[in-house]
Amino acid sequence: MEAKARANAADFTVPDGECFLDSIPQREYPRGMFTLLFQNSDGIPREHPLNGERTTICRSAECTVVLDDGSVSAHHAEIRCQDGPCILRDNGSSNGTDVNPPFQSWPPMQNPRRILMRFFFGFFAVCFCLCSCDEKERAKAFNENQLRMAEQGNVNDQVAVGFNYTFGHGVAKDGAEAVKWFRRAAEQGDASAQHMLGSSYEFGRGVPKDDAEAVKWYRMAAEQGNGGGQHGLASMYFLGRGVVRDNAINYKWALLAAGQENDANAKAQLQVMIESIEKIMTPEQRTEGQRMAREFKATKQTR
Repeated sequence: MEAKARANAADFTVPDGECFLDSIPQREYPRGMFTLLFQNSDGIPREHPLNGERTTICRSAECTVVLDDGSVSAHHAEIRCQDGPCILRDNGSSNGTDVNPPFQSWPPMQNPRRILMRFFFGFFAVCFCLCSCDEKERAKAFNENQLRMAEQGNVNDQVAVGFNYTFGHGVAKDGAEAVKWFRRAAEQGDASAQHMLGSSYEFGRGVPKDDAEAVKWYRMAAEQGNGGGQHGLASMYFLGRGVVRDNAINYKWALLAAGQENDANAKAQLQVMIESIEKIMTPEQRTEGQRMAREFKATKQTR
């Protein structure tokens, strides 16, 4: 099969093949959130939800969406919305399929939904819209999509599901479930998940408190330049939990964390920590801590 084109630009004619509908915010509105809006010659607005994996669009009565216009071929096109981007395929129709053509006039259609794209199958206009479900249903579908992608190993979705269970976004709060998903992402090297897993062990959220485990995961995140991991590791050194106290190393991580912290309260906490360390450290320890922070920042620091 020929390589898929990408329907991002206006006036895009779909070839005899497939194209990704990349303009559709697939991550924001997963499968089951789309619908086709059109009206046949009787003037009655019709809506067809794209709930199945394959929707056929043509003039023939055997198709999923029947368009009663002579410019539409008997087996004109199809749309597939699965776990990735939606895909539009023109099946070698006589008059072609256009995506967002700027030169066409659009028939009036009452449409309270957000129009994402407009198609012409031959000379027949069809709007690609969000479905009419309410925000709770949309959030539920979004969470289900995230969970499906997380189960398939997608790191970003594993982290997102972990945060959902941590803060109760669309699901009941569940510390153990949050830890499960943070661990999966952390083991794949995600610094944000490593930070959250360290925090879970430090405060006993979803797992028993374990200072050594907290330090382990904080350190992994901190070494990748994660500000939260650096803050957490600095705090463990400051309190002498899970590590042997070391003023120079403590100072290094506190300086690095403070340098990229945007939250005013967290920044204030770090400043208090830095001033407290400075009161008890020797000049040599201060110089060493500053040197280590500079070298780390020059070679590893990322946001």
